[in-house]
Amino acid sequence: MKKKYFFLTLPLVAAAFFLSLNAYAEYEQEIQSQVDKMMGRAKSNFSEVYFHDMGIIARKADLAELNEMTAKIVRTYLFEKMSQYIQQKIKDINETYLSDPAQATSQFLELVKFQKYFQPTEAFLQTAEGRAIEAELEQARKHALEDLKRGDSKESLMTALEAVRKTGFFMTNSGNEYSSMRELTQELECSFGWKSKINYHYSHKFETDYDAGTIDEEAHLNLESSGKELSEAKWSGEWIYHMKGRDGTVEAVSHATLTHRKGQDIAELVITSAKVSSIGRMNMPMPVSGDMRTFEVKGEPFHPWVALTGMITVELVGCRENKVKP
Repeated sequence: MKKKYFFLTLPLVAAAFFLSLNAYAEYEQEIQSQVDKMMGRAKSNFSEVYFHDMGIIARKADLAELNEMTAKIVRTYLFEKMSQYIQQKIKDINETYLSDPAQATSQFLELVKFQKYFQPTEAFLQTAEGRAIEAELEQARKHALEDLKRGDSKESLMTALEAVRKTGFFMTNSGNEYSSMRELTQELECSFGWKSKINYHYSHKFETDYDAGTIDEEAHLNLESSGKELSEAKWSGEWIYHMKGRDGTVEAVSHATLTHRKGQDIAELVITSAKVSSIGRMNMPMPVSGDMRTFEVKGEPFHPWVALTGMITVELVGCRENKVKP
């Protein structure tokens, strides 16, 4: 009787197994249907709501142990779409700076803010796909940080911004992730802020009817406006001329103020009348009674730079001071 009972249960076990497979496949189709509906609603206009909801769908796939689907959602529908989203948002923000710098700044701060959308299960993290995605993000953060420390270019800023936002799609809470994210977000915040000090140096020769020699023009300006006010800035400090002729030298020290409002295509520089001291005899090759200059602002509103006298390039945002001499 026991053997008869055993053989009778085999069809029941097999039926239950196939029913389970069928339910598994139906659930996979249901999740794919949710993904398709999300993509249909978003089309090419992605938003924070899209990423929030797609993160929930990724969680459903993960809990159902649909590992391939989970990886596809993370890579295709979160990572790739975030790259597109950042590019579009930066374009929109740059356009908004032209009409409403305050609103553009608010949108920009929202964009650079870290947000958490999805945390994979420990089971998924142990899969080949889970380990691969985790390693890719580690490398992305490492390279982004290295690029930022080499210089605050538009490319390095965008790379860092993508690394931060994509980490929110795959939070592991590991020690490496915590330390790299802390350093990267601090560096990124600094890189998008106004430069705290601007140094400038330009040297050129002069020749007049009465004298000949060299002029060294240098400036050391400190940020006076609030570092939290990202739509406009003012720097002030000394603007100094060192003139050397055949028979003497002159030093002229002025006070200078440089201002720029994001969205405008110029930066304004006001130099006051200088206090002059001299040694020997020299006919000054230029007046030092004060000056007002305007410079064309290059780059994009979120990352502006100017070319001062002598085409010396000075970035207006970033963590590092520019070198005094070109």
